[in-house]
Amino acid sequence: MKERKLATTTAQRRASLKWERKNNEKITVKLRREVDPSKAQLEAAARASGQSVNAWIIDAIKDKL
Repeated sequence: MKERKLATTTAQRRASLKWERKNNEKITVKLRREVDPSKAQLEAAARASGQSVNAWIIDAIKDKL
């Protein structure tokens, strides 16, 4: 039996974006090369703790607050 993937409709995409905008905030972090921790270091630390980079950064922020 062939597995079919259902296409996401435009209405579903719009609803997802609406939910995303209502329930999440986004910030951008710039890391200076040679000065700040590198993206690779953050990814490695997250991987070592079994978390996504996003979850690891949020935990680090919570610890600091």
